[in-house]
Amino acid sequence: MTLLLLIAFLPGKSGIDVLDYAREIREQKTPVIILTIAESTEEKARVMKHRVTEYLPRTADASIVNNNVELATKREQLKRRE
Repeated sequence: MTLLLLIAFLPGKSGIDVLDYAREIREQKTPVIILTIAESTEEKARVMKHRVTEYLPRTADASIVNNNVELATKREQLKRRE
Protein backbone atom coordinates (compact mmCIF):
# COMPACT_ATOMS: atom_id res chain seq x y z
CA MET A 1 0.00 0.00 0.00
CA THR A 2 1.12 3.51 -0.77
CA LEU A 3 0.91 6.43 1.63
CA LEU A 4 2.17 9.93 0.90
CA LEU A 5 3.79 11.93 3.70
CA LEU A 6 4.40 15.45 2.42
CA ILE A 7 5.43 18.88 3.61
CA ALA A 8 2.90 21.39 2.31
CA PHE A 9 4.82 24.53 1.47
CA LEU A 10 8.44 24.44 0.31
CA PRO A 11 10.36 26.61 -2.13
CA GLY A 12 10.21 25.23 -5.64
CA LYS A 13 8.15 22.03 -5.67
CA SER A 14 5.94 21.95 -2.60
CA GLY A 15 4.11 19.01 -1.13
CA ILE A 16 0.95 20.40 -2.71
CA ASP A 17 2.61 20.26 -6.15
CA VAL A 18 3.72 16.68 -5.51
CA LEU A 19 0.23 15.75 -4.33
CA ASP A 20 -1.37 17.24 -7.46
CA TYR A 21 1.05 15.27 -9.64
CA ALA A 22 0.53 12.05 -7.68
CA ARG A 23 -3.23 12.34 -7.98
CA GLU A 24 -2.87 12.71 -11.75
CA ILE A 25 -0.96 9.45 -12.11
CA ARG A 26 -2.33 7.35 -9.22
CA GLU A 27 -5.73 6.60 -7.83
CA GLN A 28 -7.42 9.32 -5.81
CA LYS A 29 -7.74 7.12 -2.73
CA THR A 30 -4.06 7.07 -1.74
CA PRO A 31 -3.85 8.19 1.90
CA VAL A 32 -2.05 11.50 2.32
CA ILE A 33 -0.64 13.00 5.49
CA ILE A 34 0.53 16.55 5.06
CA LEU A 35 2.75 18.49 7.44
CA THR A 36 2.51 22.24 7.34
CA ILE A 37 3.47 25.38 9.18
CA ALA A 38 0.44 27.13 7.66
CA GLU A 39 -0.90 29.72 10.02
CA SER A 40 -3.42 31.62 7.91
CA THR A 41 -6.90 30.34 7.25
CA GLU A 42 -6.27 30.69 3.51
CA GLU A 43 -3.19 28.45 3.63
CA LYS A 44 -4.99 25.85 5.73
CA ALA A 45 -7.96 25.90 3.34
CA ARG A 46 -5.59 25.46 0.38
CA VAL A 47 -4.14 22.34 1.99
CA MET A 48 -7.50 20.89 3.05
CA LYS A 49 -9.12 21.28 -0.37
CA HIS A 50 -6.79 18.55 -1.56
CA ARG A 51 -8.68 16.02 0.58
CA VAL A 52 -5.75 14.91 2.68
CA THR A 53 -6.20 12.08 5.17
CA GLU A 54 -4.51 13.96 8.00
CA TYR A 55 -3.28 17.50 8.45
CA LEU A 56 -0.54 17.89 11.05
CA PRO A 57 1.63 20.78 12.18
CA ARG A 58 5.14 20.50 10.78
CA THR A 59 6.44 20.63 14.34
CA ALA A 60 4.51 17.48 15.32
CA ASP A 61 6.47 15.00 17.38
CA ALA A 62 7.71 11.96 15.44
CA SER A 63 5.53 9.65 17.55
CA ILE A 64 2.42 11.62 16.54
CA VAL A 65 3.37 11.41 12.88
CA ASN A 66 4.09 7.70 13.24
CA ASN A 67 0.73 7.07 14.95
CA ASN A 68 -1.08 8.91 12.16
CA VAL A 69 0.76 6.90 9.52
CA GLU A 70 -0.24 3.66 11.26
CA LEU A 71 -3.88 4.75 11.59
CA ALA A 72 -4.10 5.85 7.97
CA THR A 73 -2.58 2.56 6.86
CA LYS A 74 -5.01 0.51 8.96
CA ARG A 75 -8.02 2.52 7.72
CA GLU A 76 -6.95 1.99 4.12
CA GLN A 77 -6.49 -1.75 4.67
CA LEU A 78 -9.98 -1.99 6.18
CA LYS A 79 -11.50 -0.09 3.25
CA ARG A 80 -9.85 -2.41 0.76
CA ARG A 81 -11.28 -5.47 2.52
CA GLU A 82 -14.84 -4.20 2.11
